[in-house]
Amino acid sequence: MRFPVVVLGVLIYGMASILPKLKHLSSQVRGCRCLLSTYIICIYFDKYHKILEEVLENDVTLQYSGLVLNLPGSQNQDWHKDGDHLFPALSTQLPPHAFTLFIPLVPMTPDMGQPEFFIGSHENAVAKSLEEGATVDPPVSLGGKLGDIILFDYRIVHRGTANSNTAIKESLTKMKWLEGGGRPMLYSVFSKSWFKDTKNFGASSIFAS
Repeated sequence: MRFPVVVLGVLIYGMASILPKLKHLSSQVRGCRCLLSTYIICIYFDKYHKILEEVLENDVTLQYSGLVLNLPGSQNQDWHKDGDHLFPALSTQLPPHAFTLFIPLVPMTPDMGQPEFFIGSHENAVAKSLEEGATVDPPVSLGGKLGDIILFDYRIVHRGTANSNTAIKESLTKMKWLEGGGRPMLYSVFSKSWFKDTKNFGASSIFAS
């Protein structure tokens, strides 16, 4: 497998500073199988980890990581939450137990399909209003440039939007799957150590007999 020289250069250049962070994360990783994704997460470590330590009360575990590639001609996703409230029947709003991190790997312009969020929909009352079709504030679209991150409550209602970009995009990495206006974005889910995602990942392997 050929890796882009520029990407390897960036990884090698930053290796000395991220190795301690990689070691710190390695004991926490669940389900992360992509070495490149792990390196990128570590490079961006300082941008998000202090926030996560504060909101998750110094109990931060990386659940999983992957890549979303939004190709030209795609349609809007359905509105969804990455995860539900722990106890939906409770009227009391519980503090966050998990967060999703987005890292755009190319500048994320409106025509390339920016994610949209219903702000406040991690709260029980707002989520219920959405489910009942009540009028709420319109969704907010978030873009980003290289080096930006988007960090949000795991329970917030969001979606990816259609990619209408048809022009060939130049990128630092020159990866073939970036040609033609594709929008790659790394995603990771961080949570408290006791939480296990059973909504997106079942208890048994697809390879189990």
